[in-house]
Amino acid sequence: MKAYLFPGYETPVKIGKRVAVIGGGNVAMDAARCALRLGADKVYIVYRRSKAELPARKEEAENAEEEGIEFKYLTNPKRFYR
Repeated sequence: MKAYLFPGYETPVKIGKRVAVIGGGNVAMDAARCALRLGADKVYIVYRRSKAELPARKEEAENAEEEGIEFKYLTNPKRFYR
């Protein structure tokens, strides 16, 4: 989609009002923070284990929490909607 040639090409980005990022690593933290910055009203990190088992760097998780991302620990998704 030639996003690397921005602003010459418009790359469509679809952001929902409520975004759930499944996972607890550094990439999940980045995705959640980007969704929030792109205009999502509410962003959740859904992680199947406890906070103590979160694989992301502590600073990444703290920064995400400070930005307003809500963490759902010990939670598994039942289905995905596109």
